[in-house]
Amino acid sequence: MQPTIKQFGREEIAVLRTEMQSALDNIKTKYGLSELILGNITFTSNSLTAKMKARTQNSPDIFSSDDEFKFFSLQHGLPDKLIGCQFKSEGLNYTIIRIETRNSKYPVIAQCKETRKSYKFSVPRIKDLLEKTEFTPYTIIK
Repeated sequence: MQPTIKQFGREEIAVLRTEMQSALDNIKTKYGLSELILGNITFTSNSLTAKMKARTQNSPDIFSSDDEFKFFSLQHGLPDKLIGCQFKSEGLNYTIIRIETRNSKYPVIAQCKETRKSYKFSVPRIKDLLEKTEFTPYTIIK
């Protein structure tokens, strides 16, 4: 006899999560994906919503090498050594510390030297700020 779920609770979600991830693992292997995982599950007593994350083998949105950083920079008309570039905005000094390509609106993250806080910037804004910087163009810090 097949088990039947009459309403969702923590125990039912735990069982479903295990079976769903197992099915996703089979799909991941079948299609040669580097990642296919089940994310957050929200539920009420009679419905659930689940989030999934998938990634191809050559997914360019996580950068782990200089070549990949260079690819992103050149694709958007930015300096090829973008990480470490310094610029000024509203009288404060910033250094670009990372790129988050999943954030299509604001992928460039820079840290303010004075406040030590990090801020998100769009690619067009970064282009403009780097061009207007008072430092030598695209100053790189080590």
